[in-house]
Amino acid sequence: MVFVRRLETPSDEEIGQCALLMRNAFRSVTYDTFGDSLVGGDKSLDILLHQAALGAAVAEGELWVAGPAEQEIGAVAIWFPPQTDYLITEKQRAAGWYELEAKFSPELKSWYSEYFVPRMAAWSTECLGKDTQLNSWRLFILATSPNHQKKGLAGALIEAVEAKAKAEGTPMCLETSNAPNVAFYINRGFRVRGTINLTGAGGDHVLTCFSKP
Repeated sequence: MVFVRRLETPSDEEIGQCALLMRNAFRSVTYDTFGDSLVGGDKSLDILLHQAALGAAVAEGELWVAGPAEQEIGAVAIWFPPQTDYLITEKQRAAGWYELEAKFSPELKSWYSEYFVPRMAAWSTECLGKDTQLNSWRLFILATSPNHQKKGLAGALIEAVEAKAKAEGTPMCLETSNAPNVAFYINRGFRVRGTINLTGAGGDHVLTCFSKP
C-alpha cells in the first residue's frame, strides 16, 4: 500500500528528511551528472540546493511525499501550480535560495544568470509555447529513495496532482535529465515536447521537456 500526503506546514525534521532523500536519490544515479552542474561541482552544496527547492515549494508551491507506511517518507515531489513557478517571487527566493547563492563561486553565479536561466526560459517557450509553463502544473522535482524504488511511490505522487489538474482542465509539464526517466514519463502518458543540450561543471547534459495532456 502507498500512503500519499501533502506537507503544507512541514517541520524542520521533515524538511531535513526530504532534502537528504533528494540528495541520496539523485546522487545514486551516477550516470546523470546534471546535479553536479547545478552546484558547480561542489557536492557540499547539495543539501542547500534541495532545501531551497523545498522552501520555495512550501512558500508558494506544493510539497508532496509518499511512503509504504503512513508517516514514512520514501519519495518526494515538488509541484508548482498555475500562475507561479520556481523562484519567480521574492518570497520563494528568501526561503533558501539566497542562502545557497551566497556560497556560489563567481563562475557558478555567472553560469546561472548568463547561461542556464535564460536558456531554460527560452527553451520552455520553444517547447510549450509562451506562458504555457506558467499556466500549468509544473513537476519541478520527483525523487524516490534508493531504498524504495519500484514500489509505485513516484507514480502515486504524480497521480495525486494529476487528479487536480484534470479537474481544473490544466496541463502538466516537467523536464528530466536521463533516459530511464524519459521512459518512465512516456509510460505515464506524458508527451515529449523537445530536448536541449546544456553544459556545466558536470559535463554535457540532455534535458527533455514533457507535457500532459
